[in-house]
Amino acid sequence: MKCYYHNDVDAVAICKNCNRGICPKCAAEIENGIACRNRCESEVQALDELMQRGKSAYQKTAGVYMQYAVWLTLSGILFLGFGLLQWQTALALFLVPMGVITLIGALFTYSGSKKFSRRER
Repeated sequence: MKCYYHNDVDAVAICKNCNRGICPKCAAEIENGIACRNRCESEVQALDELMQRGKSAYQKTAGVYMQYAVWLTLSGILFLGFGLLQWQTALALFLVPMGVITLIGALFTYSGSKKFSRRER
């Protein structure tokens, strides 16, 4: 493959932004890739920043899911506990199923947090 800007020189890299083959003279090394010198450098830097923000978003999302799972677990335990204390009343018909549903939701939320944790690696 020849350099896009110098047809007589072999390309040594491909620009991360425009995917053109470039020679050593045209290549600018960016933190996480190669860009066309004085043409695509800012776009490649913007792509790298966007990827880093995406990675941190996964970490934050996994943390929020985990916090929500803990909150749902505590709520489900409270619903079940109060439902069992009120077993002889009609209120138990609401509290016990609500506790079970909330605990099931906690399991799904916990599972979601684990999926986000695995993707960030």
